[in-house]
Amino acid sequence: MKVSLDLVINSGDDEIDMDYALQTLLGASGVTSIITEAILRGKVKENRHQSNEIRTNLKHSFTGSFGQRFDVVISDRKVAARLSSMTRTVFAEVMSYYIYESLFLEGPALSDAAKKVVSGLDDIEDELTKAIRNRLKNMHKISTMCNYSVDLNYRKPGEKQKIITLNKNTALNITELIETNHDHQIEAIVTRFNTFTGNGRLLVRGEEKTTSFGFLNGLKYVTDAQTKKITSNLDANNRLAEEEREYLLLKVRDLTISNGEVVKYLIIEVDGV
Repeated sequence: MKVSLDLVINSGDDEIDMDYALQTLLGASGVTSIITEAILRGKVKENRHQSNEIRTNLKHSFTGSFGQRFDVVISDRKVAARLSSMTRTVFAEVMSYYIYESLFLEGPALSDAAKKVVSGLDDIEDELTKAIRNRLKNMHKISTMCNYSVDLNYRKPGEKQKIITLNKNTALNITELIETNHDHQIEAIVTRFNTFTGNGRLLVRGEEKTTSFGFLNGLKYVTDAQTKKITSNLDANNRLAEEEREYLLLKVRDLTISNGEVVKYLIIEVDGV
């Protein structure tokens, strides 16, 4: 069984550097393989061997901007059956979700079926996003060196389903992260929280887009009382109208990129408002 994908480097009519293109393709292969193993086997596997039953195979290319078709090929029957039950469309949704997570970005809304798959992988999410992040550095090579954007697509019958677009800006989220030394307070609501990893997303009062968050010293140093405040806030705001939202007062440290944009808040202390 297979999932057909393509990688498009939006270079227009320009020729591109072969080394940078190959590193980008290598990164795409690594990202795809790691996520596939996680989704279908429930584990993170970074090293690949000749005997692997999940592989990425190159196909004939196409004209226009530089593009490369490739397949994720699954030879293990049980794993293939899981993909068949999940559907390729949901598989592509989940793949997209984890790439966005690895870049500290808010991705598209998930279908209920995709949410169920993601929920089942909560306990390996931290390990998975770290592994993906390593491969994304290669996948961004053509963007960082030549300023071309890169599209990764699922080639579903009749149309393409966009998985992710990478560019010079998304590259900053993995290559130029800066942890500030200035602690401050924010008022925010929790919109998502993984109790296994301590990571999630929050919405700062007055802002329109959510931001990634985690705990500065890791989840094992967080008290049960603080964790309960996070989960209670999430549960409460799921039931409340927008004008009735309940905010938390959070002491945080910023994880920023070189232009000063905050991509993740590292929580030091949780309190109510």
